[in-house]
Amino acid sequence: MTAAKRRLDVVKIIRASGGWILALAGTVGVGILLAVFAGVLQPKVPPAASSRQRLLPADAKVVPARLIRRPRYETAVGSIEPIHQSSVAAKILAKVAEVNVTAGQMVKEGEVLVRLQDDDLQSRLKQAQAAHDSAVAHAEQARADYQRASRLIEGNAISRAEFESAATAVRTREAEVERSARAVDEAKVVLDYATIAAPYDGMVVDKQVQAGDTVQAGQTLLTLFDPGQMQLVANVRESLAMKLKIGQEVRAKLETLDLECSATVR
Repeated sequence: MTAAKRRLDVVKIIRASGGWILALAGTVGVGILLAVFAGVLQPKVPPAASSRQRLLPADAKVVPARLIRRPRYETAVGSIEPIHQSSVAAKILAKVAEVNVTAGQMVKEGEVLVRLQDDDLQSRLKQAQAAHDSAVAHAEQARADYQRASRLIEGNAISRAEFESAATAVRTREAEVERSARAVDEAKVVLDYATIAAPYDGMVVDKQVQAGDTVQAGQTLLTLFDPGQMQLVANVRESLAMKLKIGQEVRAKLETLDLECSATVR
């Protein structure tokens, strides 16, 4: 290769290198220019601070965000029913003497609702009481006879058989006293059945008998419930029911009554 040719090659290489160098320099220059326009080389300002500076007034207060729980309501169709509702029934066969209440009436515990005719029951009680009084008198006489026999047996004034007979008479008469006392108690209980009273404070829902009607044992005379203790009975979906527990406290909202209250799962 001649010296002239080597100089040409060098020039070509330099030119080529120069072109590459210029091209590279041009690329870097464009990149720097774009970076300047894009703000890469500008001082960084936090977005939040910039946003607050632009949007919030000088006297604004900043409150930190926090997570809160909000109740989730499930819709269910139900009805309000009394916790205590009773069917007041007759316990004996008798004729109704009087009915002292009407449907919708409020009553107090122990207040007489219905009376049944009790003439026969009164007579039965008197007979039972008379039988008991007689049994008591016979028992007292038997004990007196036994005490007398005890003194006589000591002096051999009576036989052993007579003494044993007196002792047996005492036991027999005392047993009669016990039986007659139970008969009196039973007659009193049956007589009490003729007076039907309210088992608790409540309201008469339905009256099913009138004076003069003959009622059977177990026949419903009227229905009573306590309006002070009501409950909400509702059907909930199975997946929700599985999450509920007996005794659990929940919030309930009754849309019909526009009422929100605390409820206990039963």
